[in-house]
Amino acid sequence: MTSFAIELYWPGMTDASIRELVNELKRILAPMDPTFIGFLGCMVAPRDEICFLRVEAEAEWRVAEIAERLALDRPRIWEMTELSID
Repeated sequence: MTSFAIELYWPGMTDASIRELVNELKRILAPMDPTFIGFLGCMVAPRDEICFLRVEAEAEWRVAEIAERLALDRPRIWEMTELSID
């Protein structure tokens, strides 16, 4: 599967609102087959008011579908690659 980041510009985000969003994402993903999409984590850049939800999915359209179900305001979806640099 491929890793993706859902990037949200989120002025006024708080720890509580981020937890609420992550819990909602987990609730949506719970009944889904984890071989198609799964939650990897969340990172925030508070100073820049940006939140990144990290997911793993078999296709980008599945990530877009989840972002739509979360009713996110203009999310950006990035395909991510992790490099191991020695």
